[in-house]
Amino acid sequence: MQIQGEQCGSWLAFIEDGASARYDDVDLGTREGEMRLRVVVSADDSKTPGGTLTLFADADTTTPVASCAAPPTGGWFNWVVVDCGPLSLRGLHTLTFKFSGTAQYVFNFAAFGVVRSGAPDCTVAGPKLDD
Repeated sequence: MQIQGEQCGSWLAFIEDGASARYDDVDLGTREGEMRLRVVVSADDSKTPGGTLTLFADADTTTPVASCAAPPTGGWFNWVVVDCGPLSLRGLHTLTFKFSGTAQYVFNFAAFGVVRSGAPDCTVAGPKLDD
């Protein structure tokens, strides 16, 4: 797995089956109503059938809090927002995303966000490039 970047930001690329990415101290807020996890992914149809992204919270990496399929999108730079369903987490957490699939590289991962159901897509975090 590598962090890649261009003029429009950075993302995780060359993600292999079983890889994971951890984000410490993510504040999910205390919003009212149903919250949903959304992620921004891309995958080349000719190279991968996509994969699965599974989210774990804090030290528990055995009980997923959300999971969703990351479909092929027509190219490594054709980004789509995927809705991963309801998320019951609130407040400050360590979030660990685990990636799985059957191809050498499963998909690219650019960002994730938590939104109130029916709200526009918003991202709260993505991979950071170290200078």
